Amino acid sequence: MSFRPSAVATEGHLRVRSGSPAVAIGGTSILGGEGAVGRTVVGVLTLEILDNGFTLLNVNPSSQGLLHGGVIVAAVGADALIRLRRR
Repeated sequence: MSFRPSAVATEGHLRVRSGSPAVAIGGTSILGGEGAVGRTVVGVLTLEILDNGFTLLNVNPSSQGLLHGGVIVAAVGADALIRLRRR
């Protein structure tokens, strides 16, 4: 029996890419200064629920990226509107 160690360069790239969006969706400001671990957990769970729903609905992987982007843009936009109203 032989073992040949190898790695795939793209392995796990989707999970690494999900870190910042999960924080943004959780309500932590992209500009810094505000945030909480609980809200970040909510952001992570939201993305995971979306991923699970996309899988169950057999959504095309290309469309999944587009939909994830839309959710991220909406979360950052909502954060910006909330900040503007606080001023």
